[in-house]
Amino acid sequence: AGVTALLLLAVCPVTHAQLPSVDILPASGVTVTSATLNANLTSTGSFSTVVYFFWGTNDGGMAQSAWSNEVNMGTRNVGAFSTNISGLTPSTPYYYQTYASNSAGGQWAAATTNFVTAPPLAIDNDGGPTQVTTNSAIMRGQLLDAGGTNLADVVVFWGLVDGGTNQGAWTSSTNSYLGPRPVGVFSNSVSGL
Repeated sequence: AGVTALLLLAVCPVTHAQLPSVDILPASGVTVTSATLNANLTSTGSFSTVVYFFWGTNDGGMAQSAWSNEVNMGTRNVGAFSTNISGLTPSTPYYYQTYASNSAGGQWAAATTNFVTAPPLAIDNDGGPTQVTTNSAIMRGQLLDAGGTNLADVVVFWGLVDGGTNQGAWTSSTNSYLGPRPVGVFSNSVSGL
């Protein structure tokens, strides 16, 4: 009598989690007080992946606790992602890094990147009005910096009392919107003074 044996073998694929990978991209839309941070999740490692931005005025490198700000972007698929940040200080360098995490662990982008916020808008009255008569004058000004852009909207305000930087404190600005102007000198004739 013989013995018959039967061997059953089942092969099930096993997926091993791998670390995700992420690349940091240059900031965009940088203004006097805001910017958009950009990055690209290049691999999820085959598992659900959460991505983060870390940013601040100091380079925290690859240590989460060394960064002053963190933005959890949630679970992401492969592709570009970004976040807007605001409340920044003009003319200031900011650094940022991105981090991706899944069940296998976490991975930083290869290097921190940085940007500098735009300088604040700067304007002066270019010596004050000229050709002053009993009922007219030419109001002059000079846009010294357009706040990091090519153009800035210019409105000329005037009155009997100095309203300072409070637009509502000036008695007149009628027909004094000069529109977008580049850095440089501008003037506006006013009458009915």
